Amino acid sequence: MPKYPDAYYLTRQEIDDLRADAKRASKIGKSLFTHVISSAQVESIRQKINKFNPLDKK
Repeated sequence: MPKYPDAYYLTRQEIDDLRADAKRASKIGKSLFTHVISSAQVESIRQKINKFNPLDKK
């Protein structure tokens, strides 16, 4: 007799589906994080360039 008779155990297919979903979510999160870092780096470089050569001024 199970310790918790109403407990639901995942099937192998459900576990595999959850792993695949987690892997996809991880890839999306990583790409978004990488994009944010890249944008921040671009802004930092832009500020450094404007110190020496103001592009917005005429």
